[in-house]
Amino acid sequence: MAKRISPGKVEKAVLESENEEKDVKKSDSNKSSLNKAWYYLFAALIVILIVVLIFIFNNDKSNVFVSGDSYNGFVFNQLDDGLWETEIKTIYGDMPVIFHYNPKELETYYFNTSAIKDVNEVKDNNGFFFVALNPLVDESGSVAIAGIEVAKIASKVVGFGEKTKSALTQRDPENPSNVASCEEASSIAYVLEFDVGNESGIFIEPYCARLIGKDFEETVRLADAFAFHMVGVMK
Repeated sequence: MAKRISPGKVEKAVLESENEEKDVKKSDSNKSSLNKAWYYLFAALIVILIVVLIFIFNNDKSNVFVSGDSYNGFVFNQLDDGLWETEIKTIYGDMPVIFHYNPKELETYYFNTSAIKDVNEVKDNNGFFFVALNPLVDESGSVAIAGIEVAKIASKVVGFGEKTKSALTQRDPENPSNVASCEEASSIAYVLEFDVGNESGIFIEPYCARLIGKDFEETVRLADAFAFHMVGVMK
């Protein structure tokens, strides 16, 4: 015989079911609110982080170099034409020397300091300092400007004097200049080759350095970098 369920029990069961549904909805609502709170907190943290990074970037003065700044004890002043001037001690006294770039701009170029030891050894041996250009380079007339700047410093600042010579890296029938390359370099003849090519950098060999730039502007940068090392501004 089937048991009869009283109306009261039915009503109670319905109420319990409704309460359970309300609890589930309330729990889901709480979870949704909590997820939203975490989302907004995360978004706020991202915004704060971006603002902090922008502030740090705009206030980072470590890579800024302005007129009057010092680099390894050398004070640099920027001239009206954008060039940079510093005073360097020489056997003739303090001498103003002009560069196209400041040393901070050239720190990315790798430099093997053994080259300076070779330069000083050749000078002590009363040897020659050759600035050699590749006669086949189309921009040799422009590259020559970079070579002349280094030659001036080698002659007047480093102390090679009249033993600073211009040359070509290979013989040119139309230009009967001296010929000097890394093959002829020795303890009495330092050779600094200038060239333009696909690779760029300062490539050091015994008593010789090859300065290869991708264009004229980079060749000048390399010349300044080499000169900075020769006079002790960069070490």
